[in-house]
Amino acid sequence: GSTGPEYGLPGYDVGAFWASTGLAASIQDPGCYGMYPGGFGDCTAAGAMTAGILMALRHRFLTGLGQRVETSLSRTGLWVLSPLTCGRDMATPVDTTVPDYSKPDNWDPLQAAYRTKDDKHVFIDHASGGAAVRAQVAQALGAGP
Repeated sequence: GSTGPEYGLPGYDVGAFWASTGLAASIQDPGCYGMYPGGFGDCTAAGAMTAGILMALRHRFLTGLGQRVETSLSRTGLWVLSPLTCGRDMATPVDTTVPDYSKPDNWDPLQAAYRTKDDKHVFIDHASGGAAVRAQVAQALGAGP
């Protein structure tokens, strides 16, 4: 999106759509780690953008005025998650169980979730940053030059 505390930061499907919205934890059984459908958030956000563009074109056709159209992976992810939150009994506590992530055969340490000492989780999402990002992460973790 063009506003908010994460404005200008890179966002990728697994981080901005799946992890930051809670979708990742909402579709997994405890103790499971899954790879999410590639591009699912990208395609869903693209559908939202297409609908916005069509609405803006209709508005221009009717009024002659242009419109600004925007979307984001995280906002689209929250919209996808809305049936799980809006249709539930709000007095019932939300299950915040996070899966115990295991290492699949194609495990990448810079594209994975980690349990922290305080029993929270962080997800490292290097996406397509390549060697430069790997070096920065290694240095931040004290394992690099």
